[in-house]
Amino acid sequence: MPPKPFEIYRRLLREGWHDDGCKGSHRKLSKDGTRIILPMHRGEMAKGMWEDVRKRAGWR
Repeated sequence: MPPKPFEIYRRLLREGWHDDGCKGSHRKLSKDGTRIILPMHRGEMAKGMWEDVRKRAGWR
């Protein structure tokens, strides 16, 4: 079960990702030329989106 978006957002910030702003409910984070677009909707994140965030963040 994927975590909630705000938990992912906090972890990314702790790991040194920079918040580059937002558009609507989507946050843009970047680190070393890699960008993650994180939807900040309520509830759980879709499984495919969670897998993409994990891959880009280097968590798997």
